[in-house]
Amino acid sequence: MTHTEVDTILLVDDEEDLRWVIASFLRRRGYEVREAGSADEARELFADNPSDVVISDVRMPGDNGLVLMGDLHRVDPSLPVLMISALEDVSTAVEAMKRGAYDYVTKPFDNERLLNLVERALETRRLRREVEALRSGRGRGPTTFGVSKAAAELYQKVCLIAATPSLSILVQGESGTGKEVLARTIHELSPRCNEPFVAIDCGALPEPLMESMLFGHKRGSFTGADRDRDGLFVKANGGTLFLDELGNLPQGLQSKLLRSLQEREVLPLGSEKPVSFDVRLISATNSRLEDLVERDEFRLDLYHRIVEFQIRIPPLRERPEDVEHFANLFLSQVGDELQRIPALSEAAIAALKAHQWRGNLRELRNCMRRAALLAQGHQLEAADFEFESPEECRARLSAEVQGFQEGAPLTEQVQVAAAAIEKNWIDEALAAAGGNKAEAARKLGIDYSTLHRKLKKYGIE
Repeated sequence: MTHTEVDTILLVDDEEDLRWVIASFLRRRGYEVREAGSADEARELFADNPSDVVISDVRMPGDNGLVLMGDLHRVDPSLPVLMISALEDVSTAVEAMKRGAYDYVTKPFDNERLLNLVERALETRRLRREVEALRSGRGRGPTTFGVSKAAAELYQKVCLIAATPSLSILVQGESGTGKEVLARTIHELSPRCNEPFVAIDCGALPEPLMESMLFGHKRGSFTGADRDRDGLFVKANGGTLFLDELGNLPQGLQSKLLRSLQEREVLPLGSEKPVSFDVRLISATNSRLEDLVERDEFRLDLYHRIVEFQIRIPPLRERPEDVEHFANLFLSQVGDELQRIPALSEAAIAALKAHQWRGNLRELRNCMRRAALLAQGHQLEAADFEFESPEECRARLSAEVQGFQEGAPLTEQVQVAAAAIEKNWIDEALAAAGGNKAEAARKLGIDYSTLHRKLKKYGIE
């Protein structure tokens, strides 16, 4: 395996021969390994030069591995510690996990399994650091979009685009793929990074309110306009304006948007004096704007104005290598609330990679939060995820309808079946939209108020 920096492992065991076997194997895999024969020696080595991962025996002369782990965690709370023991003692394993061990392995163990645990521990540690960096505002790194080849190519494009601060960009990707994260990353890496980043969903507001939000208004220009208000173009001046779901912008506003982009100025509602602006425009859509243009639902001249560069975010199902990365990242984020971060078993990782993730990262994040909150232990298994197969879905719908069929008129049976199917479609649209009702309504082709009535009718939270 390749490392940009050599990861260091502190190996603690009083059996010199076993240390030599493990250390030799890990060194051949490119790691730097420091060896200690006791807890005291390990503490000294760690104080002189902290390691990225610790592998420690449980039973040793002097302080045991659990005591050592507690001491090291007081110095570095996020340090992954793998505990190893010759005894298959369930109570010791449980105690180790309760005290914060990353995992527990019994001797004799397979070297490849140990390597796999080390790699996962390092990935978890790096993700925790990345989460801390994002929270403290220190920017985003190459793994913001994942660890797959497709994610690396995406990040390269982002860096290229960011260096050209006047370029207008269209981001295409399914719902939940992280279009706004990509837009913010472009902003953070660009010369405009110290100026505002302003975002709006073009499908979430009615047309009159959307026009006021984008271009601003003067006092008295419409009922309720009790003061002057700057539009988002002016608020984002010098920075970046992100228009999400641009394909939902009404055609009347498309004309005004085109005029504003051409003149680099906006005319607030009720005003005769235009206001100039300097922003980079990033637009996003989960559908192909080219198709909307062909159906005369989107202006061709506006399309060419906003698409100086187009970038596509592949859905999560096309890059299963990123599923484990983001699953661990989301577990790290929810760990602050739980005061513990569950690990993923190999079976859990396999189940996550096999899932289709129609809601992409948003669905994965919600899934990991639910599983982490409900999990009883320190490790998530495949059974902790509530995945429903198409066969299970059909069986559930059939069961919902079956109870009403006996003795009921045909028309009533049809109504019940249609309601069950409608409820299922609404459930699926909400899941794919990550709970965003406006987005779910757009997916279903109904307005927000209709969706709200149906949610109430079916008792959907």
